Amino acid sequence: MNYEGHLKGHRGWVTSLACPQQAGSYIKVVSTSRDGTAISWKANPDRHSVDSDYGLPSHRLEGHTGFVSCVSLAHATDYALTASWDRSIRMWDLRNGQCQRKFLKHTKDVLAVAFSPDDRLI
Repeated sequence: MNYEGHLKGHRGWVTSLACPQQAGSYIKVVSTSRDGTAISWKANPDRHSVDSDYGLPSHRLEGHTGFVSCVSLAHATDYALTASWDRSIRMWDLRNGQCQRKFLKHTKDVLAVAFSPDDRLI
């Protein structure tokens, strides 16, 4: 793996990054940060020149009140899950950047989250 560039957008340390296993000419990448946000990126894996963009932010996913520690992408849909130190998990629609569901019953920081292989369970 070679470092070739960076995506600018967070105001704190990046805590996790998720990208699909299959990629087309542009892929959705989601990053999370200690700034309490996640960012959905339209990334360009076929970047060939120094002047072209590695990726541009599509949506800033805001709503958590603590560090966002983890992100997981659904396998077959445009949804992502984020886990946070605010003791919650949120489900996001990456097409519009809106939170679709909040899971608020955790009693401690949520450090990790994942979709099941069929995207039916968290």
